[in-house]
Amino acid sequence: NVRSNAATVPASYTVTLTIEDVKNVSNGNVVSGINKTQASDTLTVKNGTATFKKATVAPASTRTIFANASDMEIGRFAVTAEAENVTVRKITLANVATATGANFTILVSGTSVKLVDVATNAQISATVTVDSATQITLDSMSAEVLKDATRNFKVLVQTQGFAVGVHGHKVN
Repeated sequence: NVRSNAATVPASYTVTLTIEDVKNVSNGNVVSGINKTQASDTLTVKNGTATFKKATVAPASTRTIFANASDMEIGRFAVTAEAENVTVRKITLANVATATGANFTILVSGTSVKLVDVATNAQISATVTVDSATQITLDSMSAEVLKDATRNFKVLVQTQGFAVGVHGHKVN
């Protein structure tokens, strides 16, 4: 089991096997001077990488967000691990909406944000910061994604009462 702790990664390894003597296990006779060599296939080891992408498990068809409601889903994404298991420690969600007043502080009640594994519906423990109108940070987490696998997540929020004039704004 070769891991990516090589000095420089990616690194390639080839093993060469040489047979110089052979012994007959039945009678114990040894034949020397064989000198047969065989090189193995080349094995390339690289660092684990995480790829963030669109969720591979679709959300429910109802996508309405209500004021003063718990567990409103505002988004989904997937993480794929390559080469070895990866652990996600921090995620920053950015609001790229351009409408006036479209911001996380209007939508989210305090720091009531959850990151949930779609397959198990288990919440991922994280320290949440709703940092101004443009981003939510989930930090100090430990979400492991297994090698060559994809793990889907959803973001749930507790919404607050929307002020008059806020309706119709969009969070992308």
